[in-house]
This record gives sequence, C-alpha cells and structure tokens, in this order.
Amino acid sequence: MLLSSLLNVQLATLLGKLEEEELPLEEVLEVAELECFGLTFADPGIQFKNGYVAIDLPFGYLEPNPNSDVCKKVEEDLRNG
Repeated sequence: MLLSSLLNVQLATLLGKLEEEELPLEEVLEVAELECFGLTFADPGIQFKNGYVAIDLPFGYLEPNPNSDVCKKVEEDLRNG
C-alpha cells in the first residue's frame, strides 16, 4: 500500500511537469481513406476524467474497395512516403 501511494505521488509530480500538447485534427485520416483499408469510424465518445479528456474513436469494419481513385492515391502516397 505504501509503495502504491509513493508511486502515485511520483506520477502526479511527473504529470505536473509535463507541458500540454495540442494535436491538430487535420492529420487524422479521412473516412474515405479509411474505407480503403476496410475501416470506418463508429460512434466517437468523449470522457472528462480528473482534468483530462479521453477521446474514444472506435472503428467499424466494412468491405474494402481497393479499386477506387481515392484508394489508388492513398496507396501511391504510402509507397512514396
């Protein structure tokens, strides 16, 4: 119990020293690009816990369509880096 309490105090101190970082949403793959891999976004969820935000983006599965123009462009971009 004492070890657990000590660990929690150290983690809380460490989290207090970290700087906030902002992640732009433009870098998330678009739905059309995800469909090339047979995935789509299901219902997203947002939870607020102890001053932090937890964002949940579950995936759903569907039949991929690798012959579309969007998928060809995604494949070309992945190959070329």
